[in-house]
Amino acid sequence: MKVRSIVFNGKYDVIEKEIIPVKHGEVLAKPYYIYLGIVEKILYKGLEPFTKPIIPGSSGVVRIIEDPSNGELSGKIAIISPIGPHGILGLDVNGILSTYTSINHKYIAGFINEPRPIHSIYPYISYGASIGKETYGSTLIIGCELDSIITAIYLKKMKEEEPHIICSKPIKHLKYLGFNIYREPGNLAKKYDTIVVGYDRVSLINNILKTITYNILVISVFSRINYIPVQIGHNIKVIYVNSFNVEPNIISEINSIIKKYIRIVRIKDYNELLGLIPPHGLGVIVGFKEIN
Repeated sequence: MKVRSIVFNGKYDVIEKEIIPVKHGEVLAKPYYIYLGIVEKILYKGLEPFTKPIIPGSSGVVRIIEDPSNGELSGKIAIISPIGPHGILGLDVNGILSTYTSINHKYIAGFINEPRPIHSIYPYISYGASIGKETYGSTLIIGCELDSIITAIYLKKMKEEEPHIICSKPIKHLKYLGFNIYREPGNLAKKYDTIVVGYDRVSLINNILKTITYNILVISVFSRINYIPVQIGHNIKVIYVNSFNVEPNIISEINSIIKKYIRIVRIKDYNELLGLIPPHGLGVIVGFKEIN
């Protein structure tokens, strides 16, 4: 069987190849919806080392076609998480942006009966809220991608705290969410209880961590930073968040706020995807077929 995929090998392209046999611990699945966002932006900027070529697509909704292990999952509709034991889908290992795709069981975040496009970002909502749970007191968030903005929404709605956000290139939708957005470190406070490191320029992250005093450093897996400049003479608690577990009511409340800023596009042909990546704003959810 032929499979069409989007691949990144210095640029995005569409390829067609024979389907690869499903390995032990994997399922064969057909994507219904896929979220395109931070992962595709990271690839396009070309600053991240990765194995080429690689298939993007970090999260989404799929129907499981085949489960070679015991068949129990065949026919089920699953939400796919970007975070798993082998790294981030679409960055560290091949993602799901294919007509058919093999997925490790560990990347299945849950199962649903009535799939909707917005389910594609549920793992990001849960992850961003999990980061928010690790913060304390006054908080600065570095980065303006989806996971960072969800952390900010969580702090504002669940902890009734007003975080500051700094990013080198603010996304225009953020002003409608009512956050304090900064571009220059010189305009920030001199001290925060917590700094959350999301994805942004390494130079901006290093500048902030070297010049601003803080007690807790919470690091997102999407930050992709390799080292942390720590100020001498300060005791700092560092928390690296690589999993998520959030109550369904929190996901629903954050979803009600963020969903209006995520585009939903339905396509008939994979070549149409080339005009959607890298995505703008907080990303786009692509639908591949009508679901009865």
